[in-house]
Amino acid sequence: MKVPSKIKTYCPYCRKHTEHKVKSIVQKHSPAKPRTLSWGQQKHLKKIKGYKSKVAGSADHVKQSARNVLYLQCTICGKQHHMSIGSRTKKKIEKKKE
Repeated sequence: MKVPSKIKTYCPYCRKHTEHKVKSIVQKHSPAKPRTLSWGQQKHLKKIKGYKSKVAGSADHVKQSARNVLYLQCTICGKQHHMSIGSRTKKKIEKKKE
């Protein structure tokens, strides 16, 4: 996904539309921690009880695409805030040459 190097958008600190520098980052989420009292986790713990190694569990897999976040830095006040792109994007974010 191509993104311009500068975007004019709303700055919550200046409280007006200003020009922002764009820096793109692909989010990497840490694996979720299971809730110990959830029914599925209790079922899983009962199943592996008594065994030294893990018997049942989910296989690790990689998502086909990533959620991208744009970090915007205001040129007037210099504060940063982020703008997330709602859908997953297939291509990596590339900065558009002007």
